[in-house]
Amino acid sequence: MQNASSKLSDSVESIREKKAAAQKLVRKKARIQIMIVITCAAGIMIGSRYSKMHHTAVNTELNPGSLQGKWELKSVNGDPVGPNVQSVVLDQQVNFQDGEVHGQTRLHADTPSGTTNMPLPDETATEVKTSADGKVVTIRWDGTYNIKSGNRLELHIGKATYNAIVSPNIKKHTLELDHDTILTFPGKALYSPVEKITALH
Repeated sequence: MQNASSKLSDSVESIREKKAAAQKLVRKKARIQIMIVITCAAGIMIGSRYSKMHHTAVNTELNPGSLQGKWELKSVNGDPVGPNVQSVVLDQQVNFQDGEVHGQTRLHADTPSGTTNMPLPDETATEVKTSADGKVVTIRWDGTYNIKSGNRLELHIGKATYNAIVSPNIKKHTLELDHDTILTFPGKALYSPVEKITALH
């Protein structure tokens, strides 16, 4: 009888020990899970802060220093422009200097953009002329600009007045506008510093 009672007591004690061990294991897993959650949360916060810092370091507020200089159009809506690609635009250069803007766009003459859609002088263009061989149209334009809040650039070109949203990228040293400077082509326009300066006058 005593043996049976002793075995029963041992069995109960063994169950208690196993239950205690199981509870300890559960608590340990819970602590590990909490640590993982805290670590992930910390990682997300650090990543978010780094992303904001990186974004701030790359994209800056529009100011005279980030805008001033000579720029050339590289792409419109992600499509490259230039004489060696399938583009209406041969080149476009623009010079922002102390509140004045001067620019020049050269287009293929045998396109709507180079003929029927062409702005007339004294409206948005200072001069429109065709090359001797009739293949290239050159538009020269002059005006003024004012930098407004919210990266907004107010442009006065000829008789036209309009706004552009400008995003300077100081890391890549580029300007992105929500349209090209002279409003010939809709869509985001990417500019980079002029590598080879073409006379604008």
